[in-house]
Amino acid sequence: MDVLPVLSRHRSIRIDSESGFRNRRTGSVSVLSFLILQACLIGCEGRTVISDNAVFSDLPPRRSLVNSASRQPDGPDSSGTILLASSSRSLDLLRGNTVVAEVNGQPIFVDDVAGSLRASLEAAEELTDEQRQAILKQEIEKNLDQRVREEAILQALHLKIPEEQRDKLQEHLSEAFEDSYLPLIQEKTGTHSREELEAALAAQGLTIEQLREAFIRIQMVNGYVESRAEQYTGPEPGRPELLQYYREHIDDFTPQERIRWQELKISRRKHGDQEAKRRMADVLRKLKSGEAEFDELARRYSDSFSAEKNGNRGWLTRGELADSRLEETLFSLKSGEMTSVIESDDYFAVYRVARHEYAKPRPFELVQDEIRESIQKARQEQARERVIEDVVSKACCRTIFDDARTR
Repeated sequence: MDVLPVLSRHRSIRIDSESGFRNRRTGSVSVLSFLILQACLIGCEGRTVISDNAVFSDLPPRRSLVNSASRQPDGPDSSGTILLASSSRSLDLLRGNTVVAEVNGQPIFVDDVAGSLRASLEAAEELTDEQRQAILKQEIEKNLDQRVREEAILQALHLKIPEEQRDKLQEHLSEAFEDSYLPLIQEKTGTHSREELEAALAAQGLTIEQLREAFIRIQMVNGYVESRAEQYTGPEPGRPELLQYYREHIDDFTPQERIRWQELKISRRKHGDQEAKRRMADVLRKLKSGEAEFDELARRYSDSFSAEKNGNRGWLTRGELADSRLEETLFSLKSGEMTSVIESDDYFAVYRVARHEYAKPRPFELVQDEIRESIQKARQEQARERVIEDVVSKACCRTIFDDARTR
């Protein structure tokens, strides 16, 4: 199992039965969000530590930079300026300590974005150096913006939360990593001990400590965003808003018309015409007299593969059946009705509609809780994006790809 996508999810882990981090029914704020909110609002001695000023009010706006001195060694130059790698089409040599972005002067290195991939690429002897660099650059370009946003948010969190509170948060998250996340990774990787897990991770160029650091970083980022987003979510939607949503999304609450159908086929080739006709007549007689049900007769007489399932073919929606004429016939039947005998070159067949469900909107009273949850979820998502945009827009962020994207 590749554990990197798990770590890069945009949401923090919640308290629920699976992860121990969120109750989805109540929509309660995660424990981490609560802790961060408390740390933001109350200092160690109960005093507020929030300033009325914006987090990065004195910083310049976001700008682009491609360092012209890309041939120089990675790291600060003699004036203390961090040199970003070049974004020219000719690939630079991207090493683990190559700086690929800055956030308010804080460097982000290749290994911060794609360290495990770089390690795997170096171990892939079948690749040329040019291929390794091309793959690495593509991966960095795909993930760098997300890492830049995370760094900007972490810096905002550090400005608002005293160091002592941050230490407590990291301690709490480290415990959560050991208690909840690490066992989950062991389960997904099929490992039964820490040593086995370390070996499995090493095959992906990862270590447990790298996972721990990524876990803590992402949880702190998401916890901070959620704690800030609460002020933008607004009150719970009232009945007029719920009704408006219901009318505007009525198709979402209207199940597709479908039927659950059965078949009973008697092969003409297997039994010959006369015997096949006799067997079908016997089936119809027993159905008409009530001597046997369709399920039993299909199991006893049908030559179709569905016989072992009492003739059941499952659910069918319009447009799924290749034989459009048969499909139209089936959808014209009500629950419990059966076709007349249909003859083909291969068989005699009858079909039964066990259940016909029509396209009818679910009543508003039955879906209003679902609607309320959808509206709240959309508001929360918008609020989170608003917080992220607010923080990032006030940060000075530079990447090696900025100029290339604006050409």
